Amino acid sequence: MRFFYIFSVLLFSFSSFSDVVTVNGNAIEMGSRRALKEVKLFFIPKQSPGKEVKEKEKPTTVLTSKKGEFSVQLDENKTYRLIVNLAGYKKYEEEIKVKEGRVFKVYVEKIEYNLFETTIVAKADKRDLTKKSLTYEDFYSTPGAGGDPVKAVANLPGINRSTQGARVVIQGGAPDDTQYGVNQQYVPIIFHFGGLTSVIMPEAIQSVDYLSAGFGPEYGKAIGGIINLNTRTPRTDRYYGIGFLDIFNGGLLAEGKAGEKGSFIFSTRRSWVGEVLKKIAEDNEDFDFTVAPTYTDATLVYEYNKNKNLKYSLTGLYSQDELKFVLDMPAGNDPSTRGAFKNETGFTRLISRMDHKLDSKTKYFSSLSVGADNIFFQINDQYLDIDSTNLNLRTEYQKKGAQWTNYYGLDWSFEDYDVEINLPFFDDDNGEINNPFSLGDSQKGEISGLWYELGFYSRHQYQKSKNSPWIFSPTLRLDYYKATELGESFFNKLLWQPRVSVQYKLSDFNYFKLSTGIYNQLPQEREVNSLSGNPYLNPLVARHLNFGYEDDLRRGGSDGVKLYTGVFFKDLDNLINTSSRRVNRGGEFVTENFANGSSGVIYGGEAYVQYSNGPWKFNSSYTISKSERTDEDGVTTVSEFDQTHNLNLLASYQYERWTFSSRLRLTTGNPRTPVTGSVYDADNDVYVPIRGEFFSKRDPFFFQLDLRVDRKYIYRDWILSVYFDVQNATNRANPEGLNYNYDYSKSKLTSGIPVLPTFGLKGEF
Repeated sequence: MRFFYIFSVLLFSFSSFSDVVTVNGNAIEMGSRRALKEVKLFFIPKQSPGKEVKEKEKPTTVLTSKKGEFSVQLDENKTYRLIVNLAGYKKYEEEIKVKEGRVFKVYVEKIEYNLFETTIVAKADKRDLTKKSLTYEDFYSTPGAGGDPVKAVANLPGINRSTQGARVVIQGGAPDDTQYGVNQQYVPIIFHFGGLTSVIMPEAIQSVDYLSAGFGPEYGKAIGGIINLNTRTPRTDRYYGIGFLDIFNGGLLAEGKAGEKGSFIFSTRRSWVGEVLKKIAEDNEDFDFTVAPTYTDATLVYEYNKNKNLKYSLTGLYSQDELKFVLDMPAGNDPSTRGAFKNETGFTRLISRMDHKLDSKTKYFSSLSVGADNIFFQINDQYLDIDSTNLNLRTEYQKKGAQWTNYYGLDWSFEDYDVEINLPFFDDDNGEINNPFSLGDSQKGEISGLWYELGFYSRHQYQKSKNSPWIFSPTLRLDYYKATELGESFFNKLLWQPRVSVQYKLSDFNYFKLSTGIYNQLPQEREVNSLSGNPYLNPLVARHLNFGYEDDLRRGGSDGVKLYTGVFFKDLDNLINTSSRRVNRGGEFVTENFANGSSGVIYGGEAYVQYSNGPWKFNSSYTISKSERTDEDGVTTVSEFDQTHNLNLLASYQYERWTFSSRLRLTTGNPRTPVTGSVYDADNDVYVPIRGEFFSKRDPFFFQLDLRVDRKYIYRDWILSVYFDVQNATNRANPEGLNYNYDYSKSKLTSGIPVLPTFGLKGEF
């Protein structure tokens, strides 16, 4: 009897043991397929119906691994309620029946989906007090920007509404005064033709930096400001892809792991906006555009993390633009523009970089960029063809001490160029009323040369103690250049540019700031070459002063108000103007072409307010400014880039998977020069305009309302985004200037874009 009892107990024990099985699975974020690491899962046994419950069974819990995997032992054939309660996610609850060998995939839906939100792993570099940055989340859904980072920057204070298409106007300066960069290396353009979109697909960009008056010594070659794009760190958790399509362009992006320690991003886009605009022009007699752009671009980012202190990266860029006539007709006042027309602009870059952290207080980076630029312009038998190869070296060493943090850097640029030209020479100082194309004096020839600019900078940041409210930062930039023939002395070509900034912190959330300094910029190549320019020009000079106050009234929270307000002043000297004087060069009297005869002054104030409250977000920026130029005769006029008032109001509301956003923009009309009559030129069969006082008239106020709706559809393994963007929703005919007839006796207001709806789809896989 005792033997039978022992046998029964052993049999029951073995049968009970055999009913426990190991269940494996993965916890995954729905749609994005991100692994949910270190998340707790609850398995609660379900009682059989009709069975008396004597004691409530405790749930079995398990924590997922860093790869989102889990393994748990449960009773076979038993039913459990699987529950996942995770902050920021919808509650997951599912009834499961345990079977041996079954693998569970637990898809947990996020409440809000913001693309690439986990890729930013380092603090932003705030050493430069004038820097304003937008992340992908900031710029992608901005109405009126079409998801583009640089167009979104135009909503910040100090950025003028530009009619210059692919160029950015900062605080009333000239477009050529703005410098563009990618990963802190120089690039010739940041926009495709017409300002349609930046030269890198937005999904490959982590952030865009905008630096205005008073920026630090890290950047030279600019007296206006800086726009810099920072590419994104590729994902390593899995392979990932994006495809998008709208009425203007389409593109693809792929990224993922490349080896044990490497990762990559590749993106490419192609536009067909030219074909769309041509169709619009055929069906609309009032269509004002006569040319249409198309573009192609590609970006490759590769990163290799050798260890936590050493990282290598390689960025490849390709951009090519082409501009064609939409309608086969000349400008109203210039028959010579009928016929063959071609305009192409492109560049390539290969940027290598090494970031090395030597210890907790010392680090440095080194970056080398090589590439080529090309510009080709043709109209009939006249042309301009510029090809150049360039090399840029940038390196910086940083050492942090108890009170001082010191930065030392090199910024060297070399450019080898070839130019072929057969074009008329035009007087740039014409009040933006150009003479007919056929009137310019012919310039024909070939030229080549080598430019270089060797820059050294140092920044020294002093704070007496961590609790001291004062932060003092004296800086210096030195540039030695070979771009003009201004003397043979070493010191004639050495540019001293001291700069300083001071910050007074009232608390961790609000502070005053002051920045000032001297800035130099070399003339454009066309202005100093010996064929069409003046090789004895001086560099341009600017003196900046910027004073501001920032306050984050949220005090560390996510809802509330954040504001910035400030004033700026720029004194400009050695500005370049066209010159018809005859000068002696090497014993021969020639036309001077260009001279450093102009100066200028820019001053103004700006304010920026951000407010958020749950699903609501509001941004407003306002700039009031004055930009003046004084010519070599002492005559002062407003600059063609003067814009007294510039107001941007943005609002967005998020409801579940819907986002509704809008932008209202109101700016002062651009200055223009009136035409008071014309004179007939019988030799060329054209009329020559008679100009009134330069920039003495203004276009009416510019007003534009943009609307955007985004909708996300979350599926298990992918996300579909649908967006509908309407620019100029009120269909206001905003003036962009006047178009004159053949003898300048009549003019027609040239308006900007009409109401322009865009519908697009984007899939994330």
